[in-house]
Amino acid sequence: MKQVLRVAVVGGDAAGMSAASKAKRTAPEAEITVFEQGEIVSYAACGLPYLISGIVPDVHDLIARTPEEFARQGITVRLRTEVIEIEPRLHRILVQNPDGQTERIAYDKLILATGAGPAPLSIPGTQLPGVFALRTIPDAQSIQNHISQRKPRNAVIVGGGYIGLEMAETFHHLRMNVTVIQRSSRLMSRTFDPEMSQLIREHLESRGVTVLTDTEVRLFEGTDQLKTVITADGQALPTEIAIVGVGARPNVELAKNAGIEIGPTGAIKVDNALRTSATDVYAAGDCTETRHLVSNQLVYIPLGTTANKQGRFAGENAAGGHAIFRGVVGTAVCKIIELTAARTGLTEDEALRLGFAAESSQIEAAAWAHYYGDPPNIHVRLTYDARTRKLLGAQLIGSEQAAKRVDVVAAALHASMTVDEFAEIDMSYAPPYAPVWDPLLIAANVARGK
Repeated sequence: MKQVLRVAVVGGDAAGMSAASKAKRTAPEAEITVFEQGEIVSYAACGLPYLISGIVPDVHDLIARTPEEFARQGITVRLRTEVIEIEPRLHRILVQNPDGQTERIAYDKLILATGAGPAPLSIPGTQLPGVFALRTIPDAQSIQNHISQRKPRNAVIVGGGYIGLEMAETFHHLRMNVTVIQRSSRLMSRTFDPEMSQLIREHLESRGVTVLTDTEVRLFEGTDQLKTVITADGQALPTEIAIVGVGARPNVELAKNAGIEIGPTGAIKVDNALRTSATDVYAAGDCTETRHLVSNQLVYIPLGTTANKQGRFAGENAAGGHAIFRGVVGTAVCKIIELTAARTGLTEDEALRLGFAAESSQIEAAAWAHYYGDPPNIHVRLTYDARTRKLLGAQLIGSEQAAKRVDVVAAALHASMTVDEFAEIDMSYAPPYAPVWDPLLIAANVARGK
């Protein structure tokens, strides 16, 4: 009698549930069990700011599938069950059940999808009611409850990255006075070049958001509730709610304790089949590193798109497939009040640090034909290597039409195009959608003319 393949998945969010579903489709006879220490699986974490703002009306709108739906597919989901130890040589895990009892469970293949948590912030007062991080649905619900009960008028955001600026939009939407505090000299400093970061700052300030750069938080102050945020330069900012969004840290302790290799980025090291250094153990999502296809460097870019793709590949391979995950180009987009900010590939700053002969062309152009209504503008910054002419990346800031245009550049990066080849792309044109010379092509032609 043929032995049934036993696949265990640790973590029930994007990567974990994608892995479980693909493993089941690849090997329908396999026993797939997901261990999730929380109470919810398969939800859209990227939608949490919009749940808090009320744009998403109900938390259930963010839940893609329930444990019961997975069960009908033949996937067992064990909630409130924490995996506390991996024994790779014995092919088993130690889990703690909801009743506190532990048991050892054997597996044939194991997929780690332990995700990431908020980067730690060593500032007194972070435990005060009113100070929050935002990673999970319970986090969002706690923020909602605080807003409902305290009705805050002032909000402070610590960190000017994706989460911080999306929450700045959320609190602006809720008519709070918003202050964004950034330790470095500019917002989204790891994501955009200075010229583009400045556009984001100007937009926020034009909407009444206070932006403090080169500023550190020294203390969250209050007795039984947050009252004041104290900065290192002595400013005392009255506030009733604060969001700490200073980045993500991969959850690798479980893997590290099992002797699984951690990569140079601090995340779990995997090969292009998503295999870890331990036999029959795979990893996917925000706990892993991946390869950047432009720089050919190992990077840590925790995004939901990557997590879902990696989960799918890991699940297929754990179930006997041979899928190869080549890597990413770091494509991302963010809505900041009325502004859309998108990037892919390398910024000029990143490219120069990596040794490329990087140059950039930057233009501002109408999103569609000038005679069709009143088109908004898009700022486009294309980065390329002056020696090889290789296209390295793009940054787009402006109207919402920037969001899908960045995907055109992402496709070109996957195809390893030069900036000159990119200038010849046959893009669509109709007055309601684009000018006859698309902003991307204008930027490419400027680069070609240098």
